[in-house]
Amino acid sequence: MMASEVTTRVYQYRFYPDAIPDGVTNQLRLANDLWNTLVNYERSIDQRSQAIWRRDPVVDGLYRQVEALEAERADSRRAVFKPRIVQLYQTIATRKKEVHDALEPVFALFWNAIREEKKKQIKEIRQQYAEAGLHFGTYNDVIDRYMRASYHVAQRRKRGLPSQLRFHRFDGTGSLTLQIIQTARRPPFTLELLAQDGGHPYRNQARIVPVPEFGTGAARGLRRQASRVRVMVRMGTGADRDPLWLQGRLVMHRLWPPAAAVKRIRWVRERVGTHFRDSLHFTLRFSVTEVPPANPAIIALDFGWRKDAKCLRVATWASTREPQESVTLSSVADIQAWDGTQNGVLVLPERFLAQMARVERLVATRRAQFHIVHQSLLNWLQIHAWPDDFSGESGHGSDWLQPVTIAGWRSEAPCATLAVHWRTHRFAGDEAMYREIEEWRKQDKRLYEWQSHLRDKTQGFRRELYRTFAARVAVLYGHIVMADMDLRTMSRNDRRSGSDKLSPQHAEAANHQRHLAAPHTLRNALRHAANARQLLLTVLPSTHTTRRCVKCGMENYSTDYAATIRVVCPHCGRESDQDATAAENLLRTARAPRTLHDHSSQAPD
Repeated sequence: MMASEVTTRVYQYRFYPDAIPDGVTNQLRLANDLWNTLVNYERSIDQRSQAIWRRDPVVDGLYRQVEALEAERADSRRAVFKPRIVQLYQTIATRKKEVHDALEPVFALFWNAIREEKKKQIKEIRQQYAEAGLHFGTYNDVIDRYMRASYHVAQRRKRGLPSQLRFHRFDGTGSLTLQIIQTARRPPFTLELLAQDGGHPYRNQARIVPVPEFGTGAARGLRRQASRVRVMVRMGTGADRDPLWLQGRLVMHRLWPPAAAVKRIRWVRERVGTHFRDSLHFTLRFSVTEVPPANPAIIALDFGWRKDAKCLRVATWASTREPQESVTLSSVADIQAWDGTQNGVLVLPERFLAQMARVERLVATRRAQFHIVHQSLLNWLQIHAWPDDFSGESGHGSDWLQPVTIAGWRSEAPCATLAVHWRTHRFAGDEAMYREIEEWRKQDKRLYEWQSHLRDKTQGFRRELYRTFAARVAVLYGHIVMADMDLRTMSRNDRRSGSDKLSPQHAEAANHQRHLAAPHTLRNALRHAANARQLLLTVLPSTHTTRRCVKCGMENYSTDYAATIRVVCPHCGRESDQDATAAENLLRTARAPRTLHDHSSQAPD
């Protein structure tokens, strides 16, 4: 008999709300305030911890240098200070390790006290926002995200990387969570109960009407029509104890298992351009049968970002399938054969690069037009002055329209804010400048909408391409091998040495291609696909995989690998694609019996 396990999965659907009630908007604002309160408390802990570390004069001097650079960067708004600040934090981390033993007794007492204090403080903050009316599912979700973010910040700091929780400015975006409480006396909140109107203990939680019915082999148009349903989700409780309902249309393009229990429903509101995009995330728990993969085929992938003709190479793979058994993994994957094994590359097509290039041109156009109107405004202020009551109660402070402040603007947003504010605060003699800034605002808004939606659609195409590729890999192979690569290290040219050192122009191009390729998105897609099909996922170190010849096993340090894709081994004369060599070396290492014991790691739940 096959064993079973309980798994948790999230199903995400596009959501079109009818109208957002004021109570729901207030819930979003309270959730944002709760996050900022927790961040403020976390920063107070950081200040107290830093005060202990700064008892060491060397650490104190390094922190003073960081503060001076941060102030200088804030004034000049130049990115040139960031590498120097990162280097200082690395030095601080090294020095902390040296003085850790001397300060360990003090820190042991400090962190024991902080742990006890943190439990009480979070409990008090939770009670404070519960009394303010924030729904319990939302404040539990915000606190969970705060705890995870705090943990990741601590891990980055251990590696000597600057990291800090950030405050969030409320702009109408955020998320609200409905937490489903299931007890021993309550049945699971299944899809069947979601479609019922009353008669069950979850009748005041959520409802979907009607549940889609997808016929076998139904046309795409019929499936799309059936997927549009009505949904209502409780997002809190009003002042009169009535439920706050969020209602609208849901595009339920696929169904989850009938026996799955809904544990949480999360409404996420994001901003694309000047518009909002809403989605509902259903967190489900259900049992799945553990079926060990019978497919013995292995695929090894080496990630990268390299221009290949008019496309961008994202990953090179090698597998144990023979060429005659090969199946095209993706419509844009170029299949080639090297030495009897099936190899290939996954590329982003030319149309993707063209669309992203258009986004970059829109950004450049907006920036150029902003510089023109910004300089025109500064010139106008040399002759004219704002009336005394012009700033009004805008919430930006009394000095937001001072010429010195305006001269420091580096983005379009404050200029657009001024243009909107100016509409209701006209004064004599402002016709020429007002007309110019208003015309700029209209044009900039049009370009901003175009830029934002085009970027969103293009990145959505890339994400779907990676998901499709990962799903196809999970069907064809029973074991996935990936290279373990630190993207942070590879993105910094100052950490490279020897023949790997790039010129500033090549380093900038490489970083640009890295952002286009988004290898972390592909890695996450492969991890999720392996987890969904319960496949073996192995992560191997990528050290020397490119330089080690597959034929003779010798390592090549005489060739400039940054200058060419195909290289010739100086020991045996074999010519090969360096990325294909890395994939084949990963595949060879994964097939060794000791590999599974030393390096294998299952995909996370």
